[in-house]
Amino acid sequence: MIVRSRGTLSVAIGAAFALFVSLLAASPAAAAGTGSGSQAGRHCVLVLAPLEDGETLSRVLSETCGETKSMALQASDIDASAAAIDLFMIAEHSGWGGQYYWVTGGAACDNAGYSFTPSSWWRTRISSSSYENNCDRMNIQNSSGNRANGIASHRDTMPLGFNDNVTFINFYNG
Repeated sequence: MIVRSRGTLSVAIGAAFALFVSLLAASPAAAAGTGSGSQAGRHCVLVLAPLEDGETLSRVLSETCGETKSMALQASDIDASAAAIDLFMIAEHSGWGGQYYWVTGGAACDNAGYSFTPSSWWRTRISSSSYENNCDRMNIQNSSGNRANGIASHRDTMPLGFNDNVTFINFYNG
């Protein structure tokens, strides 16, 4: 028969709890983060205004994230008509897998289209893209400043040098 004092048992339980907490903090999910600078584990919707003459970036009307696209749209306080048209989608993995980032607006793409800089989380995770409503071409730039212009927007994989490395996107009707 093993006899332990109450103090020894408390110390053992405390040590086990501390070990559990440290393992949890070191897990990949915890390392991904969930703060304002991170969109890990979330689907996001970006609502943009069409490019105006002289603009290089579209005005961001709203950006919200949620467990689903529908939840992200519900979290937005923007007028529904401003986000009524699906324009462009980027995916975390090749072949349109993983988390999604939808871009919506109030008008279909024209020759100028829409431009944006992905959040820091997405800049290192864009691996595929798709389009709707005439947004069939895109210009992209990577962290080295290299550009791929006039490429098809519907891609199951980003071009060489751009997979998980996109810092600027302009999608338009070409």
